[in-house]
Amino acid sequence: VDGFRAYDSWAQSVDDHGQFLAGLPRYSKIIGETDYKAACRAIKAAGYATAPDYADVLIKTIQTYGLNFYDPGGKFWPESSPEPSLEVKTYTVQPSDSFWKIAAEQLGNGNRYKELAEFNWLTPESIIFPGQVLKIPE
Repeated sequence: VDGFRAYDSWAQSVDDHGQFLAGLPRYSKIIGETDYKAACRAIKAAGYATAPDYADVLIKTIQTYGLNFYDPGGKFWPESSPEPSLEVKTYTVQPSDSFWKIAAEQLGNGNRYKELAEFNWLTPESIIFPGQVLKIPE
């Protein structure tokens, strides 16, 4: 149980977070760290989060969404997947569609519905609506 801060804007939140990390000596090993995995482990070791798997979850999130792109010399594509082609196939959701139905028709297997959802940064439980454009994985 801990206190949490609230902000009027995203920019205010980011600024305060940076000041928070830079202002406490226990986080000094993180400032300037160029290896994101080492930074994730160091921030956990410094007591930033109470979740035992915080560093691993943070690393997986960075890899899943290719956030290491923002590091100097970083690659845009997530480390765990091959670079996709520049052309992405899309599908416009129809009134009777579901992730399963679209996966069956577009990917040849309805059981790939989770992959389809996650490829579009959604969960399989997300509501899709007619006219929504989904990217289709290769």
